[in-house]
Amino acid sequence: MSQISLRPSVLVVDDESFMRRTLCDALEEQGFMTVALESGPEALEWLDFNRPDLILLDVMMPVMDGFATCRNIRTHSEGVHIPVVMVTALEDTDSIFQAYQAGATDFITKPINHILMGQRLRYILRASHAFEGLRRSQRKVSEAQKIARFGNWEWELETDRMFLSEQIAQLFGMESADGGFEGTWEEFLGWVHPEDRPRLKMAVARNLKGEEPFDLDFRTRGDQGAERFFHCQGETAFNRLGRPTRVFGTFQDITERKRAEEKIRFLAYFDSLTQLPNRVFFAERLNYVLAYARRYSRRFALLFMDLDRFKLINDSLGHAVGDLLLQQVARRLESMLRHTDLIAPSGWSPEGGENERVVARLGGDEFTLWVSDIHRVEDVIKVAQRVLRAFSTPFRLREEEIFITPSIGIAIYPDDGEDVESLLKNADAAMYYAKERGRNNYQFYSEKMNAAASRMLELENSLHRAIERQELLLHYQPQFDLASGRVAGVEALLRWRLGGKELLQPDQFISLAEDTGLIVPIGEWALKEACRQLRDWEEAGLPVDRVAVNLSSRQFWNHKLSKSIANILRSTRLAPERLQLEITENILMEDTEGTVTLLRALKNMGVGFAIDDFGSGYSSLNYLRRFPVDFLKIDRCFITQLEAEKGNADIIAAITAMAHSLKLRVLAEGVETAAQLEYLRQVGCDEAQGYLLGKPLSPQDLAALLRSSPSI
Repeated sequence: MSQISLRPSVLVVDDESFMRRTLCDALEEQGFMTVALESGPEALEWLDFNRPDLILLDVMMPVMDGFATCRNIRTHSEGVHIPVVMVTALEDTDSIFQAYQAGATDFITKPINHILMGQRLRYILRASHAFEGLRRSQRKVSEAQKIARFGNWEWELETDRMFLSEQIAQLFGMESADGGFEGTWEEFLGWVHPEDRPRLKMAVARNLKGEEPFDLDFRTRGDQGAERFFHCQGETAFNRLGRPTRVFGTFQDITERKRAEEKIRFLAYFDSLTQLPNRVFFAERLNYVLAYARRYSRRFALLFMDLDRFKLINDSLGHAVGDLLLQQVARRLESMLRHTDLIAPSGWSPEGGENERVVARLGGDEFTLWVSDIHRVEDVIKVAQRVLRAFSTPFRLREEEIFITPSIGIAIYPDDGEDVESLLKNADAAMYYAKERGRNNYQFYSEKMNAAASRMLELENSLHRAIERQELLLHYQPQFDLASGRVAGVEALLRWRLGGKELLQPDQFISLAEDTGLIVPIGEWALKEACRQLRDWEEAGLPVDRVAVNLSSRQFWNHKLSKSIANILRSTRLAPERLQLEITENILMEDTEGTVTLLRALKNMGVGFAIDDFGSGYSSLNYLRRFPVDFLKIDRCFITQLEAEKGNADIIAAITAMAHSLKLRVLAEGVETAAQLEYLRQVGCDEAQGYLLGKPLSPQDLAALLRSSPSI
C-alpha cells in the first residue's frame, strides 16, 4: 500500500491571485508542497506531465469552470485516481450533486478555516492512498487489510443481504447474537439518519453503474437517539458479464473528529458567554447578505443595540452579575425572534438569504440584528418594537430584579450605506441619537444626526468646564402643604447657562453628564449650592422648611456619598433634617440590601428621603416597608392625565392610602389645573407642586415670593 509523503503535494487551481496565494501560504505552513495555476486548461496541460497527491479546485472560473475541469481530469487520468477537492461558496444540494457527478472527492465551502482544511486534506489523502492500495492489491489480501482497521460492510445484491462487521455493528448501536449485523439493505438504511439516506443511496447507485468508488460522510441514529458520524468508502464488484454482484467497503467512526471540528468552528464564530454569533460571524455573514442584496436589488436593515447604563450595573453589582445579565439578554433576544429566523450554533451556512434575522453580540453590551429582504420600513419598526417589548419585564438575577432598557439605531441598505463599515457606523450613530432622545427607543439614521453628534461633542467638552466657569445654576420650585396652604419646601432644579447665553434644561444635558461620569461632581455641586441657599434664606428669616435635591444612580452608588453629604451639611451649617434627597424607584431596586444599608446610614444623620416618579417603576409594598423613606412623589403622568383617564384617579387614591398606611407623606408633582388640585385634596394628598402653584424660580425671585407669604 502506498504511503502518504511527509510533504504531500497539492495543486491549487483558482483564477483569483489573492485566493491562490492565501491557500498556498496556509497549506505550506501546515507541511504541504504547493503548485498554483490560474485556469482549468492550464491545469490539464500541467497534469499531462505531473501527478500531485491532491488537487484543490475552485468552482467559479472563466473559460472552464471547476466542474468541467474535474470531469476532464477524471477522463484523462488513465486509471490514476487523484483526490479532487472543490472549493466553493455554494452549498446547495444541486451543486453538491454536480460536484460528485463531475468526480469530485469532496468539497470545502468558503469562508475557509485553514486549520480544518489542512486536517481534512490529510484525511482525504490517507483515505485516497488506502483505497488506491486496495484497488491495486490482490482482492483477497486487500479486503482483509481494509476491514482489519475500520470495520467492513458488504451487500450481496442477488440475495439482498447486508453484512456489517462486529466492530461497526456495535458502533451503530445494533444488537445481534454474534456481535455483527445481518439483514436487508432497507433494514440497514433504517439506522442511517433520514436526512443522509438519499446521499448514501445516490453514491451506491452511481457506483453500481460502474463509476468510481465512492466515499462520503453520514450520520447514524442509534436506538437511544444518539447521533454518530461515519466515513463510508465502497465499491462494486462485477462478474465476467459486467453485472454488479456485490457492494463492499469500510466504515470509520469519525464522531470525535466531527465534534472537534464543531468545537473549533464554534470558538471561531460564536461568543462563549452568550452563545450568540460573534463579531467575526457578523462581519462574514453580513458581507454575504450585502452580496445577495446587491445581486437581487433587495433592501435590508441593520439594527445596532446598546444596553442603557449597563456600566452602572457592572460598577455597582459586579461583572459576574453583568455577565449573567448579558446571557439573559441574549436568551430574550433569541426568544423574541422566530426560531426559524435564528442561526443556531449546530448548523449554519455562510450565504445570506431571504427573510433572515440574525442576532449577534459584537462585544461588551453591544448587540446587532439584521433583517433581510425588507419591503417596507414598517417591517423594521415592528422588529424594533419587539426588541423594546422584550425588555419591558425585569431580569431576575440572584434573587434580585434588574431593569434595563436598550437604545437601538437603525441603518437601511442601500439608503444609509453600501458596505458593512458604513452601515455599522451609521447604525451606531443612530443608536447614540436614540440615547440622546431619552434612551429606551429606536431611531433611524439620517444626515442630520451628524450635526447632532457634533453638537453633543461640543456639549461634552463644555460640560467639563461648566462648574469652573460658574455656568451651572439652580432654580427652585415651591412645594405647598395642602392642609395649611403654605410653602413647605422647595425642589432644586439644575440649569446650565451655556457660554453665558443659552439656558439649557436638564433633559438637554443630564444624560450626557451621566454617560461621562460628570454627574458626580455636578451633583455634589448642586447639593452644596442647594444647602447653602437654604441656609441663606434661613438667616434672612424666610419661611421654607426644606430643600429637595435629586440624586442620580451614579451619585447614589458613589462610595463617597455619605462622607460628601456630611461635609456639605457641616460646611453650610444646615440642619440635616432640612435636606431631602429624591431617588427613583429603579435606584431602589438595583441592589435592595445595599440600598437599605446606605439609606439607613444617611437616615441616621437626619437626612430625609423621597421616592421620585412613584408609580412609573416596579416597587412592591414589601420593599417600601424596608426602605426608610419619608415621602412618595406621585409621577406627573398620573396627574396630567387625571381628568382624561378615570383610572388615574383610582391609582392616585390607592397610592395615597397605601403611603399613609406606611406612615409616609405623599406629594403630587405636575399640578396644572384647579380640578387636579381639588381632587388631590379630596383623596388626602399631603403636598403638591406644579405650574398652577408656582414655576421654578431663580433664588432671587423665590425669595421675593417667600417674602409675600404665599398660600393656596
